[in-house]
Amino acid sequence: NANHIDYGRTWGMFLKGEGSFVFDEDTKELSDLTVTIPADSVFSNDDRRDGHLRSNDFLGAEANPLITFVMTDATPATENTGTITGDLTLRGVTKPVTLDVTLNKIGPYPWGSNYVLGVTATTTIMRSDFGMTYALEGNLVGDDIPLTFEIEAIRVEGEPS
Repeated sequence: NANHIDYGRTWGMFLKGEGSFVFDEDTKELSDLTVTIPADSVFSNDDRRDGHLRSNDFLGAEANPLITFVMTDATPATENTGTITGDLTLRGVTKPVTLDVTLNKIGPYPWGSNYVLGVTATTTIMRSDFGMTYALEGNLVGDDIPLTFEIEAIRVEGEPS
């Protein structure tokens, strides 16, 4: 979500994305985390605004179709919290980002035979760090962008947890 002329925050989401990781449930060790999000899947419930968000003023989705995150480190803080640091590539610019992570639940899903891990992760990025300077002057569109990731990951059968 982004501050809009100090009147309020405009919310948006990405409708597509995929990722993978390896998690050892016994040791709580996380590795090999990668996430890929198509930049043109941005959705703010307004077609005109979504087109502007895909433009070079913001995401530059045509020239840089993918937003990626590749983990470089994970640090547990408690049994269910910690941080994940990695390289976020947005608009062709790569910057380190640290996510605050909470492991919500892990175990068998109530329906079917899937084993699921649920996580909430949050961070705040500065869009200017990634070359998005449109409407910064006068704080027409805020620079700080809080991000929240709600993830339900399903274990692939035959793979480590």
